[in-house]
Amino acid sequence: MTSWALVPAADPCTTDLLSHCVTYRRRAVARTRHGDEEVVAYGVSAVYTPPALRGRGYARRSLQLLHYALAPREALPPFPDWGMPPHGPRDARLSFLHSGIDGAFYTACTQGLERAGWVLKPPHTRLLTVRGPAEAEYEMLGAKDVAELQDAYEMILRQRLRPGQVAVIPDLSALTRLAPPSVCGEHFGARVATGWFTYLKLRPSEDMPWRLTLSVVHGTVPFAVVASVAIRERASVIEYGGEGFTDWDEDGVEIDYEWPKPCVCVYGESLEWIAPETLVIEAVGVPGHWAWY
Repeated sequence: MTSWALVPAADPCTTDLLSHCVTYRRRAVARTRHGDEEVVAYGVSAVYTPPALRGRGYARRSLQLLHYALAPREALPPFPDWGMPPHGPRDARLSFLHSGIDGAFYTACTQGLERAGWVLKPPHTRLLTVRGPAEAEYEMLGAKDVAELQDAYEMILRQRLRPGQVAVIPDLSALTRLAPPSVCGEHFGARVATGWFTYLKLRPSEDMPWRLTLSVVHGTVPFAVVASVAIRERASVIEYGGEGFTDWDEDGVEIDYEWPKPCVCVYGESLEWIAPETLVIEAVGVPGHWAWY
């Protein structure tokens, strides 16, 4: 994780920050006309401006500068008359974030003066209420079991990537860091003979029910298995994503979250970012594959 701060040029050592954000370096793979390329992606998070300083354009300018810290110079427009360009790794093929506000703000955080910044990629997320008891046979997966699936999952992702696409490689071990066992229990997935899935047990707020939020579904996973695990985890709602409806969706509701929504900025040659909510190889519930990171 790297922290970035916008400060007055006349006082670069001040702790009175004008704006702030953090980035996370992630591995990604792109399928281009030259073949598969190992590339670097950055997740952007925690964009913050102190309340007393909001409305002055500090967050926008800091994110405009961030492009020039993350991406190679040859992939960007000429640096505007904003002073000295920032130092940074300058190795990004793409960067992405999840917007909690109007996505137009991040698009307006341009590369240079005019080239669009982070472009909204509408999510396809659904909630399903668990109805009644569900019985199924399955094996529960702990943190160690989930981490051991990493290599196999990564190989499948690479095999199914299509030309002109780029995807961030999920870190399955991150599940235990996002949802520590002390809060969300000791299990993070389940497996049957024909497939497996991983999940986070989450609750948006204290007055809302627990959700079983699916992070990766691979292979043939009957809905009865997912519902049974949800009941075991005392979750009354199942949350998952993907384009199109599946045989899981008969009683489900597709929702368009007010937040967070994924946004992406690809540097250099155009590529289609396969966002976490839309990485669907085939319909879930039949041989398929879906992922969220």
